[in-house]
Amino acid sequence: MVDQPWFSQQKYPNHMSFEGDDGLRREIWKVCSGSSLDVPKAGERVYYFPRLHVEQVINFRDFFDSF
Repeated sequence: MVDQPWFSQQKYPNHMSFEGDDGLRREIWKVCSGSSLDVPKAGERVYYFPRLHVEQVINFRDFFDSF
């Protein structure tokens, strides 16, 4: 059996690879991240902090549970 990463291309073929205009992706990044963050350059490392993501998901869920 071959070990596969938990997030594999086979499970999520549309993630981790993008087609299209690089400039458009940079503009989308800027809109989503705001002016306080820089767009990562090709080859740069990007750090992911799952705790912050989980907190956002919990807040989002709580928001809709209030209706």
